[in-house]
Amino acid sequence: MLQKGILAVRGASISLHDVSLKNILSSSETDSSLIELVGSRLRASDSTFSGVAGNALNLYRSDSAPYSTIEITDSTIEEYGGVGIYSVQATGTISHSIISGGTIGIEHIFSHLRVSNSRIDQHSELGAVAYIPEYPLSAVGNFWGHDSGPYSEAFNQNAIGDEVSGSVFFE
Repeated sequence: MLQKGILAVRGASISLHDVSLKNILSSSETDSSLIELVGSRLRASDSTFSGVAGNALNLYRSDSAPYSTIEITDSTIEEYGGVGIYSVQATGTISHSIISGGTIGIEHIFSHLRVSNSRIDQHSELGAVAYIPEYPLSAVGNFWGHDSGPYSEAFNQNAIGDEVSGSVFFE
């Protein structure tokens, strides 16, 4: 059964300040999410999203609505079993935040996201991945778990921070 903490569709707008969404879903539901946006908008500041077996935030474009848009500042996304931010055709910014403790930090597909001044670390597979070269993930000025930066097979093989893959611009 697909479970959602908050589901926003077709142009809905959510603003969260100093909110904590924690452990609200069954720990066995790997297709669950804390927040799912479909053609909607999320503004979050000073908030914490944690404790879900699946993805913390899912961002999608709907057939009848524009891209989902996020603005996340000074917030923490942690302790998720899947992806911290799973973004398909979304736009937005994440700054001064923590994305930590899951399988993948950010999975970026046909999106326009910018992550800055944030901590992206402690992921079992990847800190960030962007699959489409024409839609790179801008992730400059972040801490990846080590001062050497994120590990990248193509650009930063000596680093020992969380790994990045595909079109992730980190410096």
